[in-house]
Amino acid sequence: MSSKKEPGGGWGWIITLACFIEHILYIGSINTLGIYHVYIMDEFNEDITAVTLIGALYISVSISGAIFAVLLNEKFGERLVIMSGGFLVFIGYASSFFVTAFPVLYLTMAIIPGIGMSFSYCSLLVAVDKYFTERKFIAMSLAILGGSFGMVIMPILVESLLQKYGFHGAILVHAGISLNVIVCGAVVFPLPTEIVPINCKTNKKVDMKFCKEPKFIVYLITNFLFIPAQYIPATQLPETAVSIGIGMDEISLVVAMLGVGSGFGRLFFGFISHCFFNHVVKFWIVFLAGMGLMLLMVPYSTKIEQFLVFAVLYGFFDGGNNVGWNLSLKNLLEPQYYGRAMSLALLVEGIGCAIGNPLTEGIGCAIGNPLTAFLRETTGSGGIPYFIGCAILCVSAVILIPFSNVKQTFQEQEIIIFDETGSELEKFKIHDDCYEEYIKINESTCICKKEIIEN
Repeated sequence: MSSKKEPGGGWGWIITLACFIEHILYIGSINTLGIYHVYIMDEFNEDITAVTLIGALYISVSISGAIFAVLLNEKFGERLVIMSGGFLVFIGYASSFFVTAFPVLYLTMAIIPGIGMSFSYCSLLVAVDKYFTERKFIAMSLAILGGSFGMVIMPILVESLLQKYGFHGAILVHAGISLNVIVCGAVVFPLPTEIVPINCKTNKKVDMKFCKEPKFIVYLITNFLFIPAQYIPATQLPETAVSIGIGMDEISLVVAMLGVGSGFGRLFFGFISHCFFNHVVKFWIVFLAGMGLMLLMVPYSTKIEQFLVFAVLYGFFDGGNNVGWNLSLKNLLEPQYYGRAMSLALLVEGIGCAIGNPLTEGIGCAIGNPLTAFLRETTGSGGIPYFIGCAILCVSAVILIPFSNVKQTFQEQEIIIFDETGSELEKFKIHDDCYEEYIKINESTCICKKEIIEN
């Protein structure tokens, strides 16, 4: 039989680096959408409403498409899925170079690269998870840290490309850069195996029964709620700052500080999760509430220094949240459900993003959403989006409190040992501390890879 060797790092750190780079490209691309919108409006003579739909589609498709990525991973493996996703991203962006009719950009800049990124984003996280046991939380945090670098690096790079080459030239170079996703996928090799002359089978099957658990249902509701509120600063902060006389150069610095704060938040959350792994859900609740409370600073800020303080603090809590939603699954569900549960969470986030993007656009420019437009007009306050965002984030945190004491659980699985003739030699049960079947062979005995000592 083939048995997977115990993961604990090694090549796993290379996969972590690949996931880090992919996050730079993915999160960085999201943060360049607003820059592209300005040039697309000039190039194709379209209004802001039509152009911003490109970004809304891209984000929604890239997040919700993870549900298909996990199914493909189970059939073809992460490596092939990630590389295929990178190829789709390249094809989408490269095709945009030849586009002369604006509606086609919905396909080439949003749907095709969105599907590609959904494949690579979800699959690389699953790959990192498989390669680590004891240092899993640290590895995950370092991998996701790439998103903070992307928030700072990619907008600067794309802006310079657009100024030098225009929209068509910049999007072609962007397509070339996206080929690095294929390289990231190429390093994701399956866990090494060793061949022994004993047959060992388990009766464990990954099912979907976890979907009925109240703690997972509440987890999905939280993911649905926080995602539209999370994008309020990115979409509304520039307009808010300009309205009180702050210049665009200063606003760019504020946006960059969001990325810096996010980096520290991701690292800090990963560190405390590694040290206190049974309290990850509690930490996530604190970071969600922190994001909401920080939003209350914006309506009362009048100077650039105040906006910079907000950017660092909000970025810190936002960065931790981006790690927390992922790591909390390790406490809320049995480990073997991680891949499928994460894909469902991303699907729900995509739906929330699709609904939330028009909502926040309506809040920000008093169009698109009648209720928020009415509130802004009647109150005369530009702080409405931030008050609503605070309420949403605080509610998403509060509903998790009943499940904050849930600790990581393990499922019992049955091990059956056969001899070379196929006759059953032994049958016993062990606790599985990972959703993959990492079995170590010792002569005629199958034992759990962690030897059950941690349970």
